[in-house]
Amino acid sequence: MMRLFGVSFVAAVFTLLVGGCTKTADNGATAPFVGNWAGTGCSGNTSVRIDKSNTNYTMTISYMIASDSCQQQVNMLATVSSIDMSNFSMGVQRFIDKCGTQFTLSGGGAITTNDTMLITVYSQSAKTGIQACTFKGYKVL
Repeated sequence: MMRLFGVSFVAAVFTLLVGGCTKTADNGATAPFVGNWAGTGCSGNTSVRIDKSNTNYTMTISYMIASDSCQQQVNMLATVSSIDMSNFSMGVQRFIDKCGTQFTLSGGGAITTNDTMLITVYSQSAKTGIQACTFKGYKVL
């Protein structure tokens, strides 16, 4: 009887320890990305805002699609790599500008130094075809 109690106790402690490690291992991978970034790319001087999403590995990136009166700000969902936390990717996402044109966006980026980030966005629409733009930005404090 005592042995069974010992095994159960060890299993319970193991479960608590593993559960605790799982929760604390998620160390805020988005932290270096979150904030305002100013720089150049895509269409001249650009600013990018990155906000933390619902987990430590997801974030939203504010991005402008279209031009002129059709221009629309969209929020792309990005995922930080759990292996190399200086990289992130944005899977295929669809948005509609103010004139009703559908855009398909995807891309990714990386922090290349403590204060420099590169983002490449691939955009496709019926009006523009496929385009790629690269934003090089610096964190604004």
